[in-house]
Amino acid sequence: MKGNPGGRNASRLGYRRSLMLLSFVATIGLGCDFYLAESAIPHGGLGVFTAKPLEKGAPAQPWPDICVYLTDANSRKGTEIDTHTWQKYRFGAQWLGGRTDPRAACMGLVTTFNSMGMKMYASARPAADPFLIHTNGGLDRSKDPGAGAITQYYGATSETTRNLDAGEELMLRDTGHGGDQYNLDSAKEDGRQHLNIETVPPPKRAPEWLQKHGMCLDNLIVKTATDPSMGRGAFVKRFLSKGTVVAPAPLQMYPKRSKFSVPMSNNDRHEFERKHKMKYETEQLFVNYCFQPKGSTLLLYPYGAGVGLINHSSNKSKINVILKWSDHHMNHSPQWLDSTLSLDQFWKMQYPGSLILDFVATRNIREGEEIFMDYGPEWEKAWNDHVQKWEPDIIATKNYAYPWDEMKNHGITKNDGSNEEGKQQHKSLKPFRTLGEQETSPYPNNLMTVCDTRNWSDDRDDRMKWRPSLHWSENLAECRVLSRTYNSKEETYTYEVNVWPDKCSTGGRHRTCIDYDVPHNAIRFVDKPFQSDQHLANAFRHPIGFPDHLTPHFWRNERS
Repeated sequence: MKGNPGGRNASRLGYRRSLMLLSFVATIGLGCDFYLAESAIPHGGLGVFTAKPLEKGAPAQPWPDICVYLTDANSRKGTEIDTHTWQKYRFGAQWLGGRTDPRAACMGLVTTFNSMGMKMYASARPAADPFLIHTNGGLDRSKDPGAGAITQYYGATSETTRNLDAGEELMLRDTGHGGDQYNLDSAKEDGRQHLNIETVPPPKRAPEWLQKHGMCLDNLIVKTATDPSMGRGAFVKRFLSKGTVVAPAPLQMYPKRSKFSVPMSNNDRHEFERKHKMKYETEQLFVNYCFQPKGSTLLLYPYGAGVGLINHSSNKSKINVILKWSDHHMNHSPQWLDSTLSLDQFWKMQYPGSLILDFVATRNIREGEEIFMDYGPEWEKAWNDHVQKWEPDIIATKNYAYPWDEMKNHGITKNDGSNEEGKQQHKSLKPFRTLGEQETSPYPNNLMTVCDTRNWSDDRDDRMKWRPSLHWSENLAECRVLSRTYNSKEETYTYEVNVWPDKCSTGGRHRTCIDYDVPHNAIRFVDKPFQSDQHLANAFRHPIGFPDHLTPHFWRNERS
């Protein structure tokens, strides 16, 4: 915003003072609702805190996270991908495919939550937005070179499990991975041996302490990129002055990029796929969301909130953030970048989140402005070459439909502000087809139907009146529509479905498991295994370049 040159009146002076105050406020993070800071539980490392009270069942983060699924790399020695990743069922990816169970590497808040073994003090649980999961970000495999280069899993989120006060840490309940971190050790250290540890709540961080020592986690929001060919983008939620940390990004590090590629020739791979009825990604989509230093085999995966959606710009005037190593030494370990270290020593010391990158504003950034960074010349050349050579895969595109597009065709739409969330728009309601109808009018080859149901466990009922699961994404079951009934009063359909048609058995004897009175909005479309965009043979793959001046010399090992 420009004023009159040389203006020195009282209103102009007031404007300058207010702008200076706004800049100061943005710099210290006043107004942030969520912070990344040293955990309040002993030996907890980093933790996520709410700076405002939250009611039970409220969102435990400002926007959903993206998840990047690894479909055939997690069992390879050297990927160590099980660390800081989620199970496939958490966010509705049960059918994505892969050599073993896919793992979800998510960027954002819920990945950073610590674990609490005691149920009474755990405060959040993973969740998923059913209207964002399985979306293609606006990219179409028939016309966009970027199809398959971005994840379709945007919608990982979390919700509170109890009322929270301002300053409380958001923690998941997890007793299976050393989650009972706030335990008797802390009691012994401060003289509380005589107390029952379950009666001692975890300490809180005062909002003023978080403002001074924490890192703001909600400066960004996610929207469609200003250039739709990029899919989604990260935009600033509030004015941020030059030098502000726009977003912190703890790092997960991996020794070799090659571990995320197919270690066989094309002929061997095609023969393996034919024999095992599987389809590999030549290189995992995961690589696109990682940094790789020049002259190094290392991959650096930043799992900070929103950072995976910061796009590249070749227009230098648009670039408004750069990377810096964090100055928050209570969380970041700069001594591990010391030039006297060897790579072997580094690997023995580092752990997830031990190194933190900051995305720092290079100029004042207006509210609502999209964030751009420079991915480096190697990435830009690779992308330009890809765009120049790219042609749609005719075979993969023929008779393909995106799951979310087909769901909208069936009247399942996101809340527009006038309806309850998830309520169908009756004017566009289209029934799901029965098995008999699909014999003459089949769905596109890539689609399959799944149902939200409690008839899900190994001890399934042969016939059960439908009931919703507690957490829809975790309890989806493959299902096929047998019949339907139209309810004219409610203007919707209910269905009888065959649940787990190929997996419902007892003692080797096949059974037919039926749910009846299944509501229309409990049925969804997903891609069959290996059919989503990330499995396209011509999908773009390339890591983001990492600045030379931030790269320790001992990271520059030979490429492999």
